[in-house]
Amino acid sequence: MFLAKKPSIYLRPVTVTKHWKRVGWRLFDLEIDMQYVYDLIDPSTMRIRYVGKTNNLKKRMIAHCRPGQDKTHRGYWLLSLRERGLKPILANIEEIEGLDRDVFQCEIDRISLYKSRGEDLVNETIGGEGTTGYSLSEEHKQAISKANKGWSPSDAWRKIHSVLSTGRQNRLGMKNSAEQNKKISDANRGRKPSEATRAKLRARTGERNHNFGKPMSEEQKKKIGIANKGKAVSEEHRRKISQANKGKIPAIAGKQHMEETKEKFRAAWERRKNRSVGNAK
Repeated sequence: MFLAKKPSIYLRPVTVTKHWKRVGWRLFDLEIDMQYVYDLIDPSTMRIRYVGKTNNLKKRMIAHCRPGQDKTHRGYWLLSLRERGLKPILANIEEIEGLDRDVFQCEIDRISLYKSRGEDLVNETIGGEGTTGYSLSEEHKQAISKANKGWSPSDAWRKIHSVLSTGRQNRLGMKNSAEQNKKISDANRGRKPSEATRAKLRARTGERNHNFGKPMSEEQKKKIGIANKGKAVSEEHRRKISQANKGKIPAIAGKQHMEETKEKFRAAWERRKNRSVGNAK
C-alpha cells in the first residue's frame, strides 16, 4: 500500500489463505488526517448509484472516469456513461478524521440507508473492508471450480499455512446455528466417498489416527453418552451394517476382555434387564 506521507501506524501480519499468493502486512487502526465517504450520481437519472471512500477525491474521480475499469457492476455502469459521453457526479461528500474503521462504518451505514430507500446501487458488498456481502454468480463459481480442479498445495505451501495458522482461535467457542447445520447436512446428504478416499480413511489406523494416544476426558464421554441415549437404530441401518461387516474378521477376534471390562458388561446387562422387567410390569 502506498502512502503519501508516513503516519504513525500499527501493523499486523496478514494470514495466508487459499486466496492469498504471498504473506503481507495490513494496516490496522490507521490514524488518518482526513478521509472521505462520497456518492456517485448518474447524470442521466440523477439517482445515487455508488458509495465509495477515499483519501484523495481528485485521484479517485480520475480513476472512476478513465477507461479500462474492472469487470464489476460499477465498472460496467461507468463504461456505459463513457459510451454516452457522460461522467458521474460527485456528491454528498462527508469528511472523516479519526481511525480507518470509522470510515468503513460510515460507508456501511450509508449503503444500508440507500438500499433501504430502494436505490439501485452498483456496490457489490455491504461496504467497509473486504468483500462482505458479495455474492458470486453461477458462471463465476463454475470458473473458480474449473481453475481449482486438480490443484494440490505444495509441501512448502502447506508448511507456511501451518505455521501461520498455529494458535488461531477464530472459531473457538463458536457454534453453528440450526440453519447452518441443516445446510451442511443437506449439502452432504447422498455424497459417497471415492475408493481412493475410503483407502485413505482405512489407512488412518493405530498411530496414524489423529486421536491416537489421546484418551477422552470423563466430560467428553458423558457428552457422547447423553447425545446417544435413546437413539434407536432403524432396521435398514442394521441391515446395512450387517452387509458391510459380512466376511470381515472382528477387530477383537482372538482377544480376551479384562475382568474389569467383563464386570462392566455384566452390570450394564443387569441394568438393561431390570429396566425391561420394570417396563413389562
